[in-house]
Amino acid sequence: MVLATMLTTSQTTALRPKDTDGDGKPDSYLEHQPDPPLVEDFDDDNDFWSDYDETLCGTNPLDETDFPTDSDGDGTCDVLEDDTDGDGVADGEDAFPFDSEEWMDTDGDGVGDNADTDDDNDSWSDADEERCGSDPQNAVSVPTIIEEDGGCVATKTSPKDDGDDDDSSSSTLWWICVCFPLLLLLLLIPLLYVAKERGDSLLVMVGARNGPEPENTTSRPQFAKGSGTKNDPFVLRPAHVENFGDSVASKESITISKLDPDTLVTITDMAASTNRGRFNMDSIVVEGKADEKGSGSVVFNLLFDDNVTEDDVSGVYTGQIRVGSASVYLQWEVTVGDPEADMLAAADLGLLN
Repeated sequence: MVLATMLTTSQTTALRPKDTDGDGKPDSYLEHQPDPPLVEDFDDDNDFWSDYDETLCGTNPLDETDFPTDSDGDGTCDVLEDDTDGDGVADGEDAFPFDSEEWMDTDGDGVGDNADTDDDNDSWSDADEERCGSDPQNAVSVPTIIEEDGGCVATKTSPKDDGDDDDSSSSTLWWICVCFPLLLLLLLIPLLYVAKERGDSLLVMVGARNGPEPENTTSRPQFAKGSGTKNDPFVLRPAHVENFGDSVASKESITISKLDPDTLVTITDMAASTNRGRFNMDSIVVEGKADEKGSGSVVFNLLFDDNVTEDDVSGVYTGQIRVGSASVYLQWEVTVGDPEADMLAAADLGLLN
């Protein structure tokens, strides 16, 4: 009797499907399904990367500590893309392929031109060279008109007589009309660059308007991970659409507070061309007392609609969502149909190379 019991237990263990992350879904499709049938797990180690993507990226789909690196947060692992840091410059031409804020090092000193105050290492600062009309990225090009104090002047001037009020007035007017706008422009350029990199509105950065910010963003249930920035977006739990043309809403209900009432918050998929509009959403009007700046808030769920195209094609779509003109970024992966099963079927039919 004891031997029979042991045999039954051993047989049960042998029939139990492998479930690496213990979520109740088997790692692979079972030919002989139990009743009720089990649903295959497309993320065996529960690391928010599908088994299919991990296989393409060369990581172990059964090890939650081994997952692809995605430096620019665009949903494509570094080994599969030409521009790792997403700064618009291909890795082969990028002096800093893992730094989205740097791509050129004119003097080869290991400091990128954006951070380097003397790009060509000619002992003249970039600001002085721009003011004096020489090329800040060419060590041979240096200012040639030198004052007694060692500084340059932008234009030659005729010698003036002592007490010449007209020359003094002209010099003052020249500073007001030329130098002041140039200085203002030099101040605005870095501000505009930082605003572009963060995805911020310039009005939000200077405090003239209250837009969505990561520190004012929460969700129920909580985000899986991330800090809400462009390089580290909030990650939502993956969703699955079984039938072509269906839609699904995110499990997370997202709240953004400290907004200006009666303003519009836009929701934009930065990968819309790839996802073909499946993550498109209408703008949201901020609710709150109109006379109390920063008192408004919005509450919403992300939406995925597979009915925007006529193609009945399974696949995995990753929405790179930017909320508002400020810097709240979200990432949401939605699987339509059964991509792995379709690929296997296509391979069996000889449709894949």
